[in-house]
Amino acid sequence: MSSIDAPTRLAGYLGEDSSLGLAPGGSPADEIRLAWGGPGATLTMVTWHFGDLDFALFEGDRGVCVQPALRSRAPWAGLVVGMNLGGTTVALEQRGRSVLLPEGHFTFFHGYVPYRISTGGPHRWLVCRLRFLRVGTDTDRVNGLLAGDMTSSGSAGSLLSELLRGSTQARDTLRPSGRLHCADAIHSLVRAVVDEAALPHGPRPANDSFGRYTQWLEERIQTVGLDAEAVATAHHVSVRQVRGVFAGNGSTVSAFVRERRLEHLRHDLLDPSLAGCTVATLARRWGMDNPPAVNRLFREQYGLPPAAYRRQNSGIDSTP
Repeated sequence: MSSIDAPTRLAGYLGEDSSLGLAPGGSPADEIRLAWGGPGATLTMVTWHFGDLDFALFEGDRGVCVQPALRSRAPWAGLVVGMNLGGTTVALEQRGRSVLLPEGHFTFFHGYVPYRISTGGPHRWLVCRLRFLRVGTDTDRVNGLLAGDMTSSGSAGSLLSELLRGSTQARDTLRPSGRLHCADAIHSLVRAVVDEAALPHGPRPANDSFGRYTQWLEERIQTVGLDAEAVATAHHVSVRQVRGVFAGNGSTVSAFVRERRLEHLRHDLLDPSLAGCTVATLARRWGMDNPPAVNRLFREQYGLPPAAYRRQNSGIDSTP
């Protein structure tokens, strides 16, 4: 934990300066400028990591206004969740939108787009950075949700709020495997929040074909030959109907199967109990037996080839 006297600047507010890159002149690209409501204010910051999630908890005894220094940096495909854990209401502005967050409420924002966070008094502000967006999460849809009160988006929003609060409380007691599963749960709930916000409110329709098809595929995700024809045959419908249902949900059968297999592989790569398995062995476990294709697809989705991703995020030194 670090204590910061105002006024000052926080450089690399999640403690990962080298991973964030440098702005022109060699200064950290995530340099944060703070303006304080009065002299003598203090701010404490503690950071931790769950799997591929980065957390930072700020606690201040005065009002504060935070905004990043205007630096040029490459676009980043991840997302930041900001949550008011207690104290006065927190305001966040980004891309011409603004939101007021009471205690227990959270919002989405991007760390590479100018933003402004302010609060008028004592506060506890939690930041959770997702280094990448999970498979199936449309970046354009996420951009449309920035600086909105996502806690009120539906049931998933309430669940994510409770999980973020619980993760903060348990950060020092969870075992490594528990942190990994907690990170998976947060990623999944973020995607659920995005999905809920994009759909009309109310109960799911009785004829939820997409839900039935994807559940059928998930139950057989390790099986070869999963395509639109297989789904159509199993559900006694036409291939055209299956493709239409997936198109209506912004996907295809092949894309869904590929993304889910990559996601299962990503989870296995971080699992300490599978440290003795090679990348190729784990990929075959999920129906992927072409190592060059696996490396290419995994890198496209997560930014690194699987062996490098494993070393960086789990400490496991593996071979393909």
